[in-house]
Amino acid sequence: YFIYMITLIAPYTNSFRILATIADVGVAYLLWRLAAHHTNEQWASLVVLAYALLPMSVIESGWNGHFEPLANLFLLLAIWLMLSERPTLSGVSLGLGAATKIYPLFLFPLMLFYLRSWHDRLRFIVGTVVAGVLAYVPLILLSVMEPSSSPSVPGGESTSASGPVTLLSLANTLLASITPVTVLILICFVIGIVTVVRYSSDRRETERASPYYWTVFLLGITLVLLGLLVGLYPLFPQSRYVFWRYPFDVGVVRGMTTLSIGLMVIVIAVKHWRHASTESIDLLSLMFLVSATILLLLTLSRNVFYGWYLLWSVPLFLLNKNRTPALTIVLCLLLLYPSYTHDNFQSLGYAEPYQWKDDLSSPEDWVSFVNTSASMVNHSMVSTSVISDGAELHFRFNTSRVPNTTMLENVSISYTKYVSFHFDDESEFAVRVASTWDPTFGAHAEFELSYVGLDANNATINGTIIPRTTLFTNLTRVLWRYAFSTENPLAEGGLIQSLTVTIYPRECVVSEYIIDRMYTTYAGPINPFYFLTIPNLVAMSLIAYVILRYESEEELAEPSQT
Repeated sequence: YFIYMITLIAPYTNSFRILATIADVGVAYLLWRLAAHHTNEQWASLVVLAYALLPMSVIESGWNGHFEPLANLFLLLAIWLMLSERPTLSGVSLGLGAATKIYPLFLFPLMLFYLRSWHDRLRFIVGTVVAGVLAYVPLILLSVMEPSSSPSVPGGESTSASGPVTLLSLANTLLASITPVTVLILICFVIGIVTVVRYSSDRRETERASPYYWTVFLLGITLVLLGLLVGLYPLFPQSRYVFWRYPFDVGVVRGMTTLSIGLMVIVIAVKHWRHASTESIDLLSLMFLVSATILLLLTLSRNVFYGWYLLWSVPLFLLNKNRTPALTIVLCLLLLYPSYTHDNFQSLGYAEPYQWKDDLSSPEDWVSFVNTSASMVNHSMVSTSVISDGAELHFRFNTSRVPNTTMLENVSISYTKYVSFHFDDESEFAVRVASTWDPTFGAHAEFELSYVGLDANNATINGTIIPRTTLFTNLTRVLWRYAFSTENPLAEGGLIQSLTVTIYPRECVVSEYIIDRMYTTYAGPINPFYFLTIPNLVAMSLIAYVILRYESEEELAEPSQT
C-alpha cells in the first residue's frame, strides 16, 4: 500500500527514503517513551541518541529506504499500547506491522502471554487477526478480479495459480527451508515462549534471573558463531560464487573481535547465573531480551543474509534495563554490519591491493556497437555515448525514438575496451555499478559484463563476469566481485585482452549505467601481515573484559547494598 501510494503521489526514490526516515523518527520517539517507562529518562535519552546515530539505521532508512523502520514503528507502538493496557489497539498495531514485514508476528505469542487476563488476550488476538486480514483483503480481491497468469516453468508448461497448487507450492517451500539451523532456531523460539509463559504468572522477580542469563548465554554463543562465520566465510570456495564477497582481511578483524566479545558475554552470563538467587529481573526485561534474541536468530534462518536484517532486533536490545549485555550486543552487531553490506572498504581503513586498475578517464577507449539485426529498429533510432568525469564512466543510451518497447526485444548495445592484464587462480575482478532508474517503477535495461582473453596455453577463452541482470539501480552502487577460479579452465591463469559491457534496453528512454571502480585484486588466503593484528585484538578483548567485569560486579553489589 505504501508503494502504491508513493507510485501515485511521488514516484521517486527519495519518497521511500523520506517515508523510512519519518518512520525512524517515530521509532526513536517510541524508544524514548518505552525506555523512560522501563528504566529512567536519562537512559531513555541515551537510547534515542544511540539509535539516531546508529550507522545501520541511518544507511538503511535515510539512504536505502528499506521498510524495517516502518515495521519497527508498528511493533514498538504495539508494545507501548500493550503496556498502556489497550490490548485491542496493540493487536491492531502488531497486525499492521506483520502486514509490513512478517517478523513482528513472531513476537505475537510472547506479547499474548504477557497480558494478565484472558479477556485482554482475546481482545489482543481479535485486533491482530482483524488488522492482518483486512490488510490483505484488497490484494485477495485484486487477484480474484484480475488473475495473473503464473510464470511458466523453464522447459515445461505454465501452471495454473489455483488454490491447491499454490498451497502445495507453499508447503514445498516451507519443507525445503527446513535445515538444522532452522530447527535449532525453532527450538529456541519454543523455549522462549515457554519461558515467558512460565514466568508471566510468577511475581517473584528473583526466579526470572536464571532464564534471563541463560538467554544472555545463548546470545554469547550466537555472537561467537557470527564471528566465526564472518571471519572464515571468505576462505570457503563457495564464497567465490557470491558477488558481494568481502575481503578476508576485513572479515577476520571484525569476526575475531566479535568472537572475543561473545566469549566474554558467555563468561559474564555464567557468573551472573551463579548469583541468580540474589538478583531481580522484571518480566518486561525478560520479554525484551527473549524477543530481541528470537528476532536475531530469525535473521540467521534466511537463505540470504542482508545487513538491514539486524535492525529487527536492535531496538529491543536497546530497551533492555541491563545495560551491559544490551550495549555489548549492539556493539557486536555494528562490527558485523559493515562486513555484510559495506562496499567501500577503504573508508573503513582497509585498502585493497590492486593487480590491475582502470583509471576510468578514457571514454574514447570504449567502442560502442548497436545490434538491431534481429529487430525492426533502425540504427538511427538508438544512440549511445561514453562520458567520463575523471572519476567514473557513464554508459549512456537513448532509445526514446523507438516507437514502442516490443521493438526492443532483440536490441542490444555493446561497449568494448581492449585491455591487457594477467590473472591467476587467486585473482578477483571487482567492479562497482549503478544506474539512473528507480527499481520500484520498472527497469530501463539489463546489464552484462564479459571478457575475452588467452589461457596459459594461449588458447582463446571467454567468460561472463556479470551475467545479464537488472540488479543495478539508482538506490545504491553495488560492488560486484568475480573470482576467476570459478571457471575451471582458467585455474592456471592467463591474459585478459578485452572487456565488453552489454546493455539490453527494455524501455524507450534516455538512461545510463555508471561505473566508478574497475580493478583486479588478490583473493587468496590472508596476508601473513594481518596475523599481527591478533595481539591487538587480544589486548582490546582484555580491556573490554575488565570493563564488563567491573560493570557486572557493580550490578551484583547493588542488591546487597540495598
